[in-house]
Amino acid sequence: MVPTIAEMTEIALNRLDKGSDGFLLQVEGGRVDHGAHGNDAAALIYDQIEFDEAVGVALDLSPTETTRCWLSPPTTGMRIRG
Repeated sequence: MVPTIAEMTEIALNRLDKGSDGFLLQVEGGRVDHGAHGNDAAALIYDQIEFDEAVGVALDLSPTETTRCWLSPPTTGMRIRG
C-alpha cells in the first residue's frame, strides 16, 4: 500500500522533531501537475484534498514556535471546456 502525503508528513515530522537543531520539511503533492496538464479535474482535486490533509497533520504536530509556509502550485494548464 502506498502511504498518503499526510502519513508521510507525520512520519517525517516525528523523526525530525527528535533533533535539537531544528529542521526544514518540504512537502509537495506532485500529482496535481499531472492532473492539470492532462485536464483531469478529478485527479487535480483529489491531490489538493490530500495536500490539505497533510497541512492538517503539519499544523497538529509541529511545535507552536514553528514558522510555516503553504504554497499553492502554479497554474499548469487546466482548462475546463464547456
